[in-house]
Amino acid sequence: MTQERILIVDGDITLSERLKTRLEALDYLVDCASNANEALEIVDTKWVDLIILAVVLQDGMDGLQFFKQVRAKKEFSKIPIVIQSKKPAMKSTLENLGAATFFAKPYSMDVFLGEIKDILTNKVLVLGDEEKAVDSIKKFLSESDYRIDILNNPYKFYVNISAYRYSLIVLQSKIRTTTADMLISLVREKPKNKDVPMIIYASAKQLEQRKLSPEILSLKQRCEKLKNCEFMDKGYSYKNFVDIAKKYLEFS
Repeated sequence: MTQERILIVDGDITLSERLKTRLEALDYLVDCASNANEALEIVDTKWVDLIILAVVLQDGMDGLQFFKQVRAKKEFSKIPIVIQSKKPAMKSTLENLGAATFFAKPYSMDVFLGEIKDILTNKVLVLGDEEKAVDSIKKFLSESDYRIDILNNPYKFYVNISAYRYSLIVLQSKIRTTTADMLISLVREKPKNKDVPMIIYASAKQLEQRKLSPEILSLKQRCEKLKNCEFMDKGYSYKNFVDIAKKYLEFS
């Protein structure tokens, strides 16, 4: 299984090293940077799954400036950023900018590490362009602790499955079932997601003839042969989706 990489950006080197030791004991890969330039160099040269960022950094740019610079780059815009600071008043500002969460120093290390684990594992990817189905999936998952990436572009789908580890992937097979078949192959070839549960559903247009075309039938049969793959061959059904999702996801 591919290890997640975490970048700690903090001017307090002692705290960074202590946190790094705890994270490495949980089998994460960890890099540390004491200033923004070091951190940007790491982000530019290695894929980072999560950034732990302090507001106070060494040598120039502060954490807020670094945060804005990372978010301004499209390729880094989805990296979760966890803020740690002695200034609780900054919490709302940074969360409004898109911080995954905020911890006021000093904090409980066990609670902090638990939050990191949750952020890295509770993630769902949805690829589809049927607005009604996508909206209902979003509504159902947003009521839980799962973070959701919603896409309608196969290229972005490829980028995301290469970069992130997901708890569930939901895929509309669209008109061209060959595209869906290719995307399934891409998912299963990626170490991060080779065993991730998948739910695949046919679009309304695909089912207008009230019977499965040979292409959809072939896609369904392939899905049935794969581990953790389920095909909804009667189109998207909210109840059916919920029943399947609850088999693979944990809900409080």
